[in-house]
Amino acid sequence: MAIENINIDFEVIRTGNPNTLIICDTSTWAHIKDASAIIEICLPTNKIITHSHIKEKNSVFNSSNLYLSSTNTYTPLPDGLYTITIKGSPDTFQKKRTYIRTEKLRLETAEIYLSYGRNPNDIPEEVKKLSQDIDFLIDASEAAVRRDEKKQAIAFYKEAQRIFDDYNDCKNC
Repeated sequence: MAIENINIDFEVIRTGNPNTLIICDTSTWAHIKDASAIIEICLPTNKIITHSHIKEKNSVFNSSNLYLSSTNTYTPLPDGLYTITIKGSPDTFQKKRTYIRTEKLRLETAEIYLSYGRNPNDIPEEVKKLSQDIDFLIDASEAAVRRDEKKQAIAFYKEAQRIFDDYNDCKNC
């Protein structure tokens, strides 16, 4: 009988919901399956939150269990870079992943688009271009994270946010 190798791994599930962060454990825990594990989440503010990790399950985080709001009051999680680490016991078995959260900006951009009604022909060309530019920059930000280019990812995200803010500040100009 072959001995299974330990392989700590996980995925962040993009939900489109600005209030939740879901982490799916895809690890092979092998002989440390019954040992304790933790999950550390470094928020965009650089605040690190640590929780016990339930192996082979999805972990759902929100503003309450990330200590960003009072108990049972859920507010949108901040967009930006998150560093997530799952550690087995001993903690030599671990996986770290950087994730750029963009749910809030994506939702806000979609709201602009949808505010023009149901007919795509009613959406002004400048709003279509705005949406395309923001989507492109968000996609570029996510691609930069996959390449471990964190500074570039933040730069793309900030530019997308700036375009959105400029539109929002000037829509009644």
